[in-house]
Amino acid sequence: MNGLKLIAGPAVEPVTLAEAKAFLRLENDLEDALLDGLVRSARQAAEAFLSRALTTQHWTQVRDAWPRHQRLALPLPPLQSVDEVRVIDALGTPETVPLTSFDVIASATPGVLVVKSGATVPTPGPKVGGIEVDFTAGYGDSWNDMPEAIRQGILVAVAHLFENRVGGATDIPPQARALWAPYRVTTL
Repeated sequence: MNGLKLIAGPAVEPVTLAEAKAFLRLENDLEDALLDGLVRSARQAAEAFLSRALTTQHWTQVRDAWPRHQRLALPLPPLQSVDEVRVIDALGTPETVPLTSFDVIASATPGVLVVKSGATVPTPGPKVGGIEVDFTAGYGDSWNDMPEAIRQGILVAVAHLFENRVGGATDIPPQARALWAPYRVTTL
């Protein structure tokens, strides 16, 4: 996504190695390293398809200017929090804007940062990249924080990738996409 920088990725995956092994009916540890990578790949594919962050992640949204309506949509729902807002001045120095200047609508999809009525926010100096918003997104760090259908779709994707790891298809199977579809963020 343009203007979006990952600060810190997920500390945990939405599906554990033990769950992936049980789903695949594997009883040994010979393929654990491969499965770890497949779980990560399946999560990344789900996030790309859904336009969501699944487990807690920290991001920076970089914008050139404040929108006219002073409402800034933050991608990768669900939004957990806005952590810091910085405006770069004409000399290139970042100025932290107090979070009390904003309302955060985390329940919106995507989440929204709104300049409060009567609050003043600095105008960015550079023409490009003058506003930086650090935020935390994702359902949380526990498997029960996210919809079960998303987790089941990840397991289906892991199984598909595992079964087709040598010279096979790598697209996500339609069964996984069907489980994820109700949670997909779409834009008009």
